[in-house]
Amino acid sequence: MQNIVISSYFDDTVSYHKEIHFHNEYELICVLDGAAQVTINGMEYTVSKNNLIFISNLEQHSVKQLHPSYKRFCVTLHVPTTDACLQDARLLSILKNHPQNFVHVFDITPFQNAAVRIFQNIISYNTGDEYANDLVLACIMELLALIRKHNPERFAGSHSPAEDKIFKIQQFIDQHFYEDIKIDALSKEFFISNFYLSHKFKALTGLSPKQYLMSVRLKQASLMLLNTDLPVSQIAEKAGFSNHSNFIKSFKSVYQLLPKDFRLNK
Repeated sequence: MQNIVISSYFDDTVSYHKEIHFHNEYELICVLDGAAQVTINGMEYTVSKNNLIFISNLEQHSVKQLHPSYKRFCVTLHVPTTDACLQDARLLSILKNHPQNFVHVFDITPFQNAAVRIFQNIISYNTGDEYANDLVLACIMELLALIRKHNPERFAGSHSPAEDKIFKIQQFIDQHFYEDIKIDALSKEFFISNFYLSHKFKALTGLSPKQYLMSVRLKQASLMLLNTDLPVSQIAEKAGFSNHSNFIKSFKSVYQLLPKDFRLNK
């Protein structure tokens, strides 16, 4: 199995500045000292000691140091492995589902010592050895459970079979975005009405199922534009677009650039 943690480290870099970027991993930043300005999907936060930031995969973000000292733990998580291992959809929701009004920053002051210990353990356990994934998973679950205990209103509410279906549909879209997905077919396959699917899916993710599918496809296409030399037409097809013109139009409406110009501006 792929390691849950892609990278984990402690950093106290002087004059740290990271331009706007995105990646296909979950990212956790725990600030121990100093301050920084973090912008995530256009929302600006000033973060300081005892702030924990959750950045979902493919969310555009930047970081600018505001204080001579900026000490923090940084952990990035492999999305498919994390999704598969975290069986509690309520805990997973804080990593995965960020509706439009989602606040990315949490105050860990009430459990600061426990949080620091957890991050230290994640770094020490991230060795690739046998059972390393199990130890890291236990740390992540403890951290998320602590945060939920102190901030229950910021997590998905119920743990009903119907809500579990919504998360499974979301995971299906994440894993099969390149296929010819029909929302009506998903409703039938998961034995859920179209109305309930659309209503509940938007409540959990901030997007309708169709909007979410489009968002995943465009973000995957943008990653391929930045990290491969594939022709734009082939990228469109690999991202699940059957119509090249529709891909160009949809991409420009989100990124304000044509795909070829987006690649040149990387």
